[in-house]
Order: sequence, then C-alpha cells, then structure tokens
Amino acid sequence: MIIIALARPQKAEELSQREIDVIDILMVLDISSSMLADDFPPNRLEAVKKTAKEFIKSREGDRIGVVVFAGQSFIQCPLTTDIEVLLNLVDEIDVASKDVDGTAIGMAIANATNRLRESLSGSKTMILLSDGSNNSGEIDPPTAAKLANEFGIKIYTIAAGTDNSISRIPGRGIIRNEIDTNTLKDISKETGGQFFRATDKEALSQIYARIDELERSEIEVRNFTDYKELFRWFLVPALFLVLIYFVLKRYIFKVII
Repeated sequence: MIIIALARPQKAEELSQREIDVIDILMVLDISSSMLADDFPPNRLEAVKKTAKEFIKSREGDRIGVVVFAGQSFIQCPLTTDIEVLLNLVDEIDVASKDVDGTAIGMAIANATNRLRESLSGSKTMILLSDGSNNSGEIDPPTAAKLANEFGIKIYTIAAGTDNSISRIPGRGIIRNEIDTNTLKDISKETGGQFFRATDKEALSQIYARIDELERSEIEVRNFTDYKELFRWFLVPALFLVLIYFVLKRYIFKVII
C-alpha cells in the first residue's frame, strides 16, 4: 500500500465553468394620456406593461430598470436583478397626470443615459417606446441620441399605435395619432439600434421577442479537469499496518521466541 501511495494515484473529474456577460437594459416607456387609447385592448399602456413583464421574466441575470416619461421623465425602477421587485413596479405604472402630460422623448433618453453612463457592463441598452412626437422638454431627441451614443448606449425604438389617423380613449373621446416614426428611426440609427413599428398587441409582443433575441448575453464555457489526490486512502492504512507490525514484533513475537 505504501508503494501505491507513493505512486500518488489520482481521480480525474471533468468540470466546466460558465461566464456570462451581464447586459444592462433600461426600458423607457411613454405614459402620456394617449397611451389610454384602446387600439391595443384594453389600452396601449396595459398592453405594453404586460409585454414588458414577459420580456423581463426572460432576462434572468441581466440588470433591468424602467424609466417612464410624459411631459417629464421619471425613474420608475433603477437597474436591478431583482425581478420580483421590478415586476411589481411595472404593475404600478399609470398614465401621467394632466400637469405633466406631454411627450418629452429627448429628456427621457437623457435621463436613461445618465443612469447607464457609468455602467461597467459590456452592453448598455435602451428600449424606448412611444406613441407620439416630442413636444416637451429642454433636450431634443437628436441631441439626446448623440449623447447616448457617446456613452456606448444602443437604443431600440418602438412606435406603438394603429396606422389609423385617429384612436379612441374610452370616456374621453377621439384623439389624433401623431407618431413621429422618423425621429424614432433617427434615434435608433444614431446609436446602432433598430426601429420597430407595432400596430397591434401581437406585433408588440413579437418586437420584444426579437429584441430579446438580439440582446442575448454571451456565455463562455471553460472546460477543465480537476484531479483529486487518492494517496491518503492508501497511506493511512499502510501506516496503520506498519504500526501493527512493529507492535507485534516488539511484544508478541518476542514472547514467542
């Protein structure tokens, strides 16, 4: 056994290690009063919230936050990996009150950029959804997009709403659809993102699924072999046998002789 122990027998075990690059994603959602239009039943905002939650559930491990905007921009949830907290805060999103109604796309991008600019993540992404045109705020969308691009932030833009010229808000009447698709296209082009057009709930769901595919974390798998020393299993019994031998030799064999 001593000879076997000196040979240092080993057991080889194949192991793998996964390294995942976390993506930081800010969902920037329009909450102006026009989001109550019922062309995405029950209304645009509720349809967006449902789709956003499905997207969030599919992004385990990434840091996701939510910025909402109307005439002003607010942080609904900072970047987090706590999906349950994030989902609850998305549930709480409602349309803006009259005193802050409007569409400040530029300010929303600037606010989100400020949240992402110091991120150490290898990928920083915004998903901006709006159903209107920029009509509020001190920063215009082109300037905000250039700022985001300087910090390496990619922006996917989604124009949400029917192709009809008008839509209906239950209890409020008819509104004119004024979706500025050209501005949203320019924003995505400036930052290396993509523009999408959602004219119904199904298209909206498909768009978020497509973005989910485009913004997948890179997974690097490293395989290595772990060697476990087995000599102790032989050395200890061998030493025990040697000890028994010397005890027998000194006391038992001596008496017999």
